[in-house]
Amino acid sequence: MEISVDGRACSPGGNTQRGLLAILLLNANQVVPVREIIDELWDEPPETALGQIQTRVWRLRVLLNGSGGKTDGSPLVTRPGGYMLRADQEALDFARFGAGVDSARAMLASGRVEAAVRVLEDALTLWRGPAFSDVDLATVRTAAATLEELRLAAIEEQVDAGLTLGRHRRLVPELQVLVERHPLNERLRGQLMLALYRSQRQAEALEIYRDGHRRLIELGVEPRAQLQDLHQAILTCAPQLDPPRSAPAVPASTRPTPSPQGRRELPPDLADFTGRAGTIDALTRFLSGSAAHAGLAVAAITGRAGTGKTALAVHVAHLLADAFTDGQFFVDLRGLDRQPVAPATVLARLLHRLGVEDGDVPADEAERCALYRARMAGRRVLLVLDDIRGEAQIRPLLPAGYGSAVIVTSRRRVCGVPNARAFDLDVLTESEAVDLLSRAAGPERAAARADARRIADLCGRLPLALRVAGARLSGRPHWRLSRLADLLEHERGRLDALSAGGLKVRASLALSYESLDAPAARLFRLLGTLTAPTFAGWVAGPLLGETGTHPEELMETLAEARLIDVAGVEDCGTVRYRMHVLFRLYARERAEAEESPGELDAALRRLAGRAVREGEEWA
Repeated sequence: MEISVDGRACSPGGNTQRGLLAILLLNANQVVPVREIIDELWDEPPETALGQIQTRVWRLRVLLNGSGGKTDGSPLVTRPGGYMLRADQEALDFARFGAGVDSARAMLASGRVEAAVRVLEDALTLWRGPAFSDVDLATVRTAAATLEELRLAAIEEQVDAGLTLGRHRRLVPELQVLVERHPLNERLRGQLMLALYRSQRQAEALEIYRDGHRRLIELGVEPRAQLQDLHQAILTCAPQLDPPRSAPAVPASTRPTPSPQGRRELPPDLADFTGRAGTIDALTRFLSGSAAHAGLAVAAITGRAGTGKTALAVHVAHLLADAFTDGQFFVDLRGLDRQPVAPATVLARLLHRLGVEDGDVPADEAERCALYRARMAGRRVLLVLDDIRGEAQIRPLLPAGYGSAVIVTSRRRVCGVPNARAFDLDVLTESEAVDLLSRAAGPERAAARADARRIADLCGRLPLALRVAGARLSGRPHWRLSRLADLLEHERGRLDALSAGGLKVRASLALSYESLDAPAARLFRLLGTLTAPTFAGWVAGPLLGETGTHPEELMETLAEARLIDVAGVEDCGTVRYRMHVLFRLYARERAEAEESPGELDAALRRLAGRAVREGEEWA
């Protein structure tokens, strides 16, 4: 990496400082939380991590402001909880490269081949070697690999255009080097075969095919149909392979693949969608401006079970229909199932939607990913990836170009995805909860506001629970709201009452519970026996009958699974947690079903003794 100020180049500094700058560059014009920076820079953060970051931010500000040594007015600014690097497209090489490639593709689509070649050449000259080669961070390496795929796609399009212009002889040396570096890239191999054939070197063209065929057979696959057809055409000296004799038309290989325009594959929007106005506004602004981002815009909607993550994602996607003219796709990844959907399976489905025939879908996942990103390049597509297991499941599904955007939903927080912005959902406000219940139950019941507030509180203002309550009332028009509220007052029957048709709160909570390992599941069950509004992390030890730090680490496991929440941190550093009322009822159900009365009694006795020693008010 290199910083250039007023025409003078300088080094960004040592390893940690380069890593910090890379993280900020890949998230340009977005706030990067300090906690995320620390997690990226260190596997085991030192105690001085925060101070080191502050020092390196100051040094970067001095570098970015040139020889004056001042830090005021720097594009690197402090924001609540993190830092942001402000930069327009002209300030970032990879942003200029992406804009140039998009411009060239538009020129190719309109038949301006020579102009497109010049623009592609200018864009490719911005490369001085592998991107971020002097930064050794996992997320930066992932972003660098994506940029490399974009560079290779641009080279392939430049070569296609050069062949269209009859420049086959001058392209041969470059293509020989490229094929040597990328021996399994069939498009480059086919381009080299065609350039050699047009240069009166038919035997060498056939040898290039035989070499590629041998390499692919060793991997257990045959060359794709396009390469086999080209091989046969060279054998028979087919006239369509002859170089152009007049002003070129736009060749099939450089025309953009027909757009999936009009394919709107989203689930129906909820007619009674309620609340989340601030989050919706932030999401739509972030995603609709995706074409201006230095990288792919990824909105990560996270939250505990029942907060309406999928409903929000679908609602926002419908609102953005006009901004993504090339399609909107929805994929349920079933992240909480025992066998989530594999990325290779999703890639095959998406390639079909993008017009790739069954026989042309590569068997290898990496090849599928490369073809998918090539097909998505230059398009305005919104992809909704619902219920993800983790980052590894979605990385192959992220488009590599500019203009498209992705919404992911997950119960766990999403980390390690470049350009991802978190949108964390909590329960609704009281007014939003009452409004949702009234809409779901029917507007004629809105007058009973006191009973509606009572039901909202008993549901913990959880959107799923409110929707189930509204559905139950809608199916019983003769019920008053007070009747359902009275049913919900009884804790032992509350989850039974929150069931209507196919909607069941208990079933949604069970998915999160069943994804836990045995120790974490047992701790969750035992926490359900507590009635205190908050509890310290140390309660894990006496509840489980264990000592040491391991039990408290299980608290973090439950927090990451969104089964408990962090309520705050005491002055002494002790973390306190809380559990949503419906989650507590479900946990208690599981405890009574899976723990013996003697085990429950012993756990509570151990906890009571420790609580007295700790001076807990609820002891």
